[in-house]
Amino acid sequence: MTRTAASGKRRSANGCRALADYLQAEGWPFAEAVGSGRNGVDITGTPGLAIEHKGADEWKLETWLSQAESRPGLPLVVYQGRGLSWDSLARWPAIMRTGDLVGLLRQAGYGGDR
Repeated sequence: MTRTAASGKRRSANGCRALADYLQAEGWPFAEAVGSGRNGVDITGTPGLAIEHKGADEWKLETWLSQAESRPGLPLVVYQGRGLSWDSLARWPAIMRTGDLVGLLRQAGYGGDR
């Protein structure tokens, strides 16, 4: 494994744990990072959510979304780009399909009559 690949894997593993800690503090007390070596979502203990954490330099958005969509729950990809530290975790992009976003916005009272 190259030095860059190793640092990317380390960033991803550390970022996944930081994301689980953040979710615990924000109301998902059972959020747990399970790591990339296990099948299933990257963060467990978040009922109704299928969360994938990605810290890769190579952008594979469709692959990542498909991976999240293959699991039960609202599919979300949280992306930790290069240079995004744990203290800026609330600013990491969370990515979802537009249809899922519109459904959530409507449930929250946004949007007019169809």
